[in-house]
Amino acid sequence: MKERHRENGARSEALGGISRGIKKDSSKRRVLRSGIGRVIAERILTVAGVNDEIITVSLGIPHRVDSDTWECPYSIEGLGSKRIARCAPGGDSLQALLVAVEGIRWCLMQSGETFEWDGDSLLGGDTGAIPRFLRIGMGKEFYERIEAAIKRETDATRKFRAPIMRRWLIEAGIPTSRSGRKD
Repeated sequence: MKERHRENGARSEALGGISRGIKKDSSKRRVLRSGIGRVIAERILTVAGVNDEIITVSLGIPHRVDSDTWECPYSIEGLGSKRIARCAPGGDSLQALLVAVEGIRWCLMQSGETFEWDGDSLLGGDTGAIPRFLRIGMGKEFYERIEAAIKRETDATRKFRAPIMRRWLIEAGIPTSRSGRKD
């Protein structure tokens, strides 16, 4: 027994501690903190205007529940007094993952807060910059109308934001292709 322990210890040292579960790795602490198993994706948000109010959104690994059901765990810490930890169902691992992302988005929207992501509330908005999940089975015409509406709104937003972004870049001293022209 002692010989095996010594052998494992030597192997662990040779591998930099990897064979012993990576005790010093922060990802291990994140797993224990999140309560959702291994975290595969995480986003750090702040409440707009309140930089010390940090919200951590985490996604776990989707796992099979039975022959035709999957679940994807997710958690939200710092939003309200209690941590939100749930599992999103799906027919396969991808659907469970997508439904979990939508679950996170919904929880953030329901809070009524505006979030900053990467220091920008325009990026965060009320959903933490998490895109909407469209339900399946709505028909080809529905998806074509949605795509047209997204394109129309994206184009309108680009036109609206372009002069603002250009002004920010110029003020920051970053050259732009139009920085010599007045808008």
